[in-house]
Amino acid sequence: MPDCFIALGSNLDDPGKHLNEAAHRLSRHPAITLGKSSSQFLTAPVGSSAGNPFLNAAVQIHTDLEPLALLEVTQEIESDLGRTRKQHWGPRTIDLDIIFYGDQTVDHPRLQIPHEACWYRRFVLDPLVEIASDVIHPSRHCTVEEMHCRIRQIPLLVALAGGNASTQRNIINALPSSFNGLEMKQWETMPDELKSEQSIVAWLGRSPEAITAESRIEDLPRSIRLDVSQVGDDVVSFLHDVIHSAIG
Repeated sequence: MPDCFIALGSNLDDPGKHLNEAAHRLSRHPAITLGKSSSQFLTAPVGSSAGNPFLNAAVQIHTDLEPLALLEVTQEIESDLGRTRKQHWGPRTIDLDIIFYGDQTVDHPRLQIPHEACWYRRFVLDPLVEIASDVIHPSRHCTVEEMHCRIRQIPLLVALAGGNASTQRNIINALPSSFNGLEMKQWETMPDELKSEQSIVAWLGRSPEAITAESRIEDLPRSIRLDVSQVGDDVVSFLHDVIHSAIG
């Protein structure tokens, strides 16, 4: 059975009780064996509608359930504990996210594994590194500990490319005033194929290579690459929430 890792979060009523009850319900399922459990971490809410600070944790499970069947189990537990989905990134009694399912990748309308944001979210990585430090992200090809260490380096470097220089400057002017531990950089020179792109590509965290204006995008590590091509016009708000969740 594959090692699976699930992130838990709560910020309503009694968050610690909700986290413990969710883990207990996972352990009671006949097709699931509970493994390691992390400490509980108090974390800042992300998004203007998120509400109170969260408690977050992570658990390891062993299961022969297929990924979508495991998703059904986690969503049933969420519903039983009073989770509603009326508001995106709103307050919640419990949130269960499947972060890893062994070394598998899943690309399904209902489920993305590894979780697409796990590599930069402190509220996921802080508990996850306690129980899965050596686990390798199957598409970014780095360990949980490496992802955690990269995000913890302050100031956090966010480097932008794509779109045009004016768009990049607007983003750089808008974001640093909101964060003390942030350094932003823009590429004014870039490969020809990106000069006409309207989307912005960002890199979060310092790479081993020197980063200069002459750096070629294709030579920079994909492990810290953030594709925001689907965000639309509200790139600043999206990156604000990403950086908030990374800095913690």
